[in-house]
Amino acid sequence: MFEITDSVVDEANELVKTTVHEMCKTLRKPYNDLPLPSGWKPKVKCVWSGKQKISYGGINGITLAMKSIIMQPNFVEYASIDKDPTIGGFETQDWRIRLKAVIAHELAHAAGQYIWIEKDRNPALLRTRHGRIDYVKAHGDGWRRIYALLRSTHVNQYI
Repeated sequence: MFEITDSVVDEANELVKTTVHEMCKTLRKPYNDLPLPSGWKPKVKCVWSGKQKISYGGINGITLAMKSIIMQPNFVEYASIDKDPTIGGFETQDWRIRLKAVIAHELAHAAGQYIWIEKDRNPALLRTRHGRIDYVKAHGDGWRRIYALLRSTHVNQYI
């Protein structure tokens, strides 16, 4: 059985930091046309307690259930998207790839909720294509677009 040692914890924490940084840079690039400010980067919390089983993301940032991510044998998505070739589940023994996929999933939630709130603050967004996309629905069209961008750019080449 795989053991989570101090070196695994250190490597995982560093991977979270660098992956979040790179994925946020991708989301903020002008050619991706997402209404995120240049400094947008959500708060990230890594929970190593075995009590935290589920990761989540939203307007207040992302929380990663690190032990659960690392110990899972495969990456399984919600049934509605698990078979999708871009954002679906996959098999891997490498916890680093699973961790990157979870980060992408949760960052998509955080970015989508930011955009949804920004539409209320900035009515001009309603006149763009973003005004017609539902970013707040969990696993809806807006979230899927963001998640697909992150998965295709940062994860799928490793699976």
